[in-house]
Amino acid sequence: MKQARKEGEFLLEIGTEEIPSSYLEEGLRLLVDTFKRLPELRGKFDVEGYQTPCRFILHARGLPFSFEKEEEIFGPPKEICYQSDGKPTPALEGFLKRHQTTVKEIGEEGGRIVLRRKTVTSTRQSLLKQLPLLISALSFPKLMRWEKSGFRFPRPIRWVLSLYDGKALPFSLKPLRAGTKTYGGGPVRKQKMVRHPKEYFAFLKRSGILLEKWIPEGEGERRRFIREQLEKQLKRLGGDPRKIDQDLLREVTNLVEVPLLFAAGFDRKYLSLPKEILIASMAKYQRVFSVEDSQGRLLPHFVACANGSIVLAKVRKNYEQVLNARLEDAAFFYAEDSQKPFSEKRGGLKLLVYHQKLGTMHDKSERMKKLASHFVREVRVDEKDLLRACELAKNDLLTEMVKEFPSLQGVMGYYYAKGEGETEGVSRAIWEQYLPKGSDAKFPTTPLGAALSFVEKLDHLVGCFYASEFPTGSVDPYGLRRAANAVFRILLDQKWKLSLTGLIGPHFKLFSSDSNASKLQGFLQERLKSLFREKGFRTDLVDAVVTTIDEPVQMAEKLSSLSEMMERRPNDFLAAYKVIERTNNILKPLSLKEKREIGEVKPDLFQEELEKRLWDVYNKDKGSIQRLIHEKAWTEATAQYGHSFSEILHQFFEKVLVNVENRPVRQNRLVLMKAINELYTETVADLAKLQMNR
Repeated sequence: MKQARKEGEFLLEIGTEEIPSSYLEEGLRLLVDTFKRLPELRGKFDVEGYQTPCRFILHARGLPFSFEKEEEIFGPPKEICYQSDGKPTPALEGFLKRHQTTVKEIGEEGGRIVLRRKTVTSTRQSLLKQLPLLISALSFPKLMRWEKSGFRFPRPIRWVLSLYDGKALPFSLKPLRAGTKTYGGGPVRKQKMVRHPKEYFAFLKRSGILLEKWIPEGEGERRRFIREQLEKQLKRLGGDPRKIDQDLLREVTNLVEVPLLFAAGFDRKYLSLPKEILIASMAKYQRVFSVEDSQGRLLPHFVACANGSIVLAKVRKNYEQVLNARLEDAAFFYAEDSQKPFSEKRGGLKLLVYHQKLGTMHDKSERMKKLASHFVREVRVDEKDLLRACELAKNDLLTEMVKEFPSLQGVMGYYYAKGEGETEGVSRAIWEQYLPKGSDAKFPTTPLGAALSFVEKLDHLVGCFYASEFPTGSVDPYGLRRAANAVFRILLDQKWKLSLTGLIGPHFKLFSSDSNASKLQGFLQERLKSLFREKGFRTDLVDAVVTTIDEPVQMAEKLSSLSEMMERRPNDFLAAYKVIERTNNILKPLSLKEKREIGEVKPDLFQEELEKRLWDVYNKDKGSIQRLIHEKAWTEATAQYGHSFSEILHQFFEKVLVNVENRPVRQNRLVLMKAINELYTETVADLAKLQMNR
C-alpha cells in the first residue's frame, strides 16, 4: 500500500466518570493495540497512550494524510456476461454502469469478471468511520449502559476530544459527538477548547493532571511522582522506602489524576495487634500506605494520596478518624475470635461449602490429611505435624477477621494457632499454605509449610478436574494454572524427587471417578513445560525433556546440563542428536503398538557385518551409558552415547538397507534401531524434537 508523503497528527481523549482502577492499564493497552491494527493505517507511525481515572488518551504522530490502495470488485460469472457475438449482456452492462467503468478496464479471475482500480483513501475519512467501531469494540470485565442508545462502557462517557491535523474530527459516539472540548480535574471541571495536541498537554499540565503512559515494563509520570513523594514521606517518618506495597502503589496510581501525598497517624494502642491486621485495614478501606521501619516494626503513621486540591488539615483529620474506627473494629474482631479455641472451629467447616461436587471445607481438610499421609513418606517432614497442620489449615475461614479481610486467610490462622499453643512449625505452615501466590511471590520458608501448600494445591487441582472445572482459553476461575505452577515451583524449590502420578492416582480414588486423571496429567505437563520456558530454556529442548510430570527436579537438572552442553560442547551434542534423529526417522512409520510388540534383537538374523558390529558396540557400551545416566551425569552420558554410535551408525545407513523385503530381517533391523534409540530417549531426552541448524 503506497503512502502519501504528507503526515498528520491525531489526538483522541475519551472523558469518563471514574473508571475502576483495575481496568485502566489493560483498557489503555487495548486502545493502543487496536488503533495500531486498523487496516487503513498500515505503515510506520508513532502511537502513545495515556490514562487517568477519568480519561483514556491516544496520541498518534506521523500518520499519512492519505493511502493509495488497490480495490478488487468481482462481478457476475463470465459465461453470462457476453452474448454469442461478443457483445455485453444486460448483466455485464449493469455491472459496468454501477461502477462507472468500461469493458476495457475489467479482467477475469476464477471464472468471474473483476474490476481492479486504485483508490486514494483519506486518513481523515477512514478515522471518522473506524473510531466509533474501535471504541465500541474495547473489552472490559464489566460494562454498563447509561442512556437509551444502549452503548456500553465501564463508566459513562461525558466528552470526547478528537483532533486531526489541527481540526476537529467530529465522529459520532452515541449519544455524543466528538469535538475540541476537554476538561480539567477536580469536582468542578474547567472547560477548555483546544486546537492542537501541544495546547492540550499544556492545559493538563497547568491543571496539575499527571498522565500515566502505557509502558509494557516500567512506570509512567504519575506513578513515578507518587513513588518519589511516598519515599520522601516514609524517610521523614522513619520508615523504610524499600517496604512499599507495589500492588497498592499501582492501585493508588490509578485512583488519582492530581496526586497530593500527606502523612497522618493512628492511635498507638493498635500496635498491639498483629501488624498484618493494621496493614490490611489501611490498604483495604482507605488505600493508604503503612510505615514500617528497617527492622520490620510498624510505626503509628501512614501516608495517604488525595486527588486534587484539598483542605489538608480537614482531610488528614477525616482519614485519621476513619482509620482509628476501622482499627477499633479490627481489635474487636480479634478479641471475639480469641474467645473460642481455634481448634474447636473445625466443626464449623462442615457448614462451609467448598464446591458443590466436592463437599465442604471439612471434606477438603480430610482429603488433605489422606494425601499428606501418602505424600509424607517421600519427603522429610514430620507426619504428625503435617496432619495437625491439615486439620487446622482452614479453621480461620470461620473467623470474623478473615470474613472482614479475606486476604488474611492463613495469616490469622498462624496467630490464632500459635496463641493457642500450637508449635511454631505447625502455625507457620498454616500461614504458608497459600504460598507462592505468583511468579515473583515468596516461597514457604519451611519444609512443613511447603508440604502443606503442596497438598492443599494438589487436592484443589484433583478436585476441580474431577468436577470438570477445566480452564479454557483465558478463563480460569478456579486459578488452576496458578495452583499447578505453585505445585511445580514448590517441588523445584524443595528439590523433592517424587512421582506426581503416584499421588494423583490414589487421590482421584477418594472421589467416585478418575475419568479425568489423564486430562489433569496432560494439563500439568503443559504447565511444567511453560514453567521451564519461562526460566529461559529452549522450547524444543523443553519438549524433548518433559515427557511426563514425574521428577521435575531431575528434568530441571537435565535441561541445565543439556543447555550448557549445546553451548560449550556443540560437536559432542550434535553427534548424539544425529543418532537419535536417524534412528527416529527410520522408526517413524511404526505405530506405538507396533513399537511395543516388535520383539527383541535376534543376532542369528544378522546378514551384514555392520549389523554385527553395531550390535557389538551396543552391548559393549550399553552398561557404561546406563551407569552415567543412573549417576545423573547427563552431559557425559550424552557425549558417550554420541561417541559410541555416531560414526558406526553413519556407516550402517550408508551400506545397509533397513527396510528390505525379507520381513524377519527388516523387523530385526528395526528392533536394533529401537534399542539404540531408547537407550537414551527413554531415560534422558527425545532429541528428535529439537530444531537444529546443522
